[in-house]
Amino acid sequence: MAAGSPDADRRPPRPVDGDYLHPVVRGLARGLTVGCLVGLLLATAGGIVGPVDGAAAAGAPEVARPPDVTFVGDSLAVRSEDQVRAVFRDSRPMNVLAITDGAYVSWVRRRWLDTILRDPPSILVVALGHGDGTHSTPPAAFAAEVRAFLAAVVPHVDCVRWLDVRERWTYYRNVNRRAAAYNRMLRREAARFGTVEVVRYSAWADQADDSFFERDRLHPSPTGRWVFARMVRHAADGCDPNLRTGPYWDVLDHEAHAPAVRWLHRHGVLREDHGNGTFAARLGNLPQPLTRGDLARWLWRREGRPSGAPPPPWPDVAPPLRPAAGWLADEGLVRGLADGSFRAERAVSRGELLRALWLLADAPPAEVPAPWSDIPARLADAAAWAWSNGVMAGSADGRFGPTAPVTLAAAARAVAPQDLPPPAPAPAPSGPYPPPIRLYGDPPHGNWFGRHRPPVPTSVSPGGSIRSG
Repeated sequence: MAAGSPDADRRPPRPVDGDYLHPVVRGLARGLTVGCLVGLLLATAGGIVGPVDGAAAAGAPEVARPPDVTFVGDSLAVRSEDQVRAVFRDSRPMNVLAITDGAYVSWVRRRWLDTILRDPPSILVVALGHGDGTHSTPPAAFAAEVRAFLAAVVPHVDCVRWLDVRERWTYYRNVNRRAAAYNRMLRREAARFGTVEVVRYSAWADQADDSFFERDRLHPSPTGRWVFARMVRHAADGCDPNLRTGPYWDVLDHEAHAPAVRWLHRHGVLREDHGNGTFAARLGNLPQPLTRGDLARWLWRREGRPSGAPPPPWPDVAPPLRPAAGWLADEGLVRGLADGSFRAERAVSRGELLRALWLLADAPPAEVPAPWSDIPARLADAAAWAWSNGVMAGSADGRFGPTAPVTLAAAARAVAPQDLPPPAPAPAPSGPYPPPIRLYGDPPHGNWFGRHRPPVPTSVSPGGSIRSG
């Protein structure tokens, strides 16, 4: 950070310790453990420092330093600042926190980008676009600014994640009018760069209820701020090669469904990625269901893409899905709906998936009944088979929930083989890390949000306020 920068806070410089490296050696530090870096420096210093005690060096544990992150955002990020600091404090060093009310892409690019890139992070997470909407930035101008921003950043940063713009139902009409076009432009510009992906914040906001937002239905409420912060944290974690080695950047190796997702992708069962490289088992805090279209594709592909089945009896099946849906109907794995339709986007219930998998296993009779109290008689044999083979699990209260939607994560574990290796251990906290450099600013258009939105509650969470350094 340059001395006297108008946007830097006035706190003392960050301490130089094992968690912070001078910009000159930051490039060397990425991907190396702290022990390896110390050994490299001592080896090159040779005659000045003297030989290293071999026994002491061998006994020192080598702990990988997580890649650092910088976060850039607008008023949504300002409201969530304490939560963002909290979720990163013990898990990953945050280099710079550059957030202000009313921030828009062109202003950030001109005012802050040079400062950020003087000491570029490994990971950059961006939450910009709502400010552009309130300031009436035309979509074509927004696309040009995003392109210029990414062109400047990508050569210096290993991985970029950009939270998209909420598209509807907010108090701000200009955001509602432009957000869908902004998101199309954002996806198009991100596709130009191999290390950039879009985080589907808008999809989560569409599903979340009003309790997650303030009265303007744009800025997150105290509860919503935690979801927002964790989405930022998860976006950064998905950039970390130490945490994710599978085909989807949002499936971390320690998550329970990671081995199943990896197997399903390797064997051609999973192919879709929502256009942003994700499996999307969750959007924010909301688990996503398996759809009937997903079920048809997954099971048909798992069974080797059988051919020769008659056309599906449901008129609303799209041509690309007809081979899988026709096979599904011919095998009797799924029934149509009462109105004669298939409805590929309808969620699959846990009972429906249980029955389909049991039929594909040749419908073995029950030997020992399942311990779940809510299994109907028609699913008793299927439940006993699933329980004895570990295909599906019930809840802690002893229920199975046959009518509840089955989540994508649970479905992946059920459809994949049950003898896969376990997931990786969850990463241990590696902090606490020094607080980030905080950049402030007042965009030329002024604090539009601050002047036009309802008052902001001052509480942070049911657990109390978090003090940031």
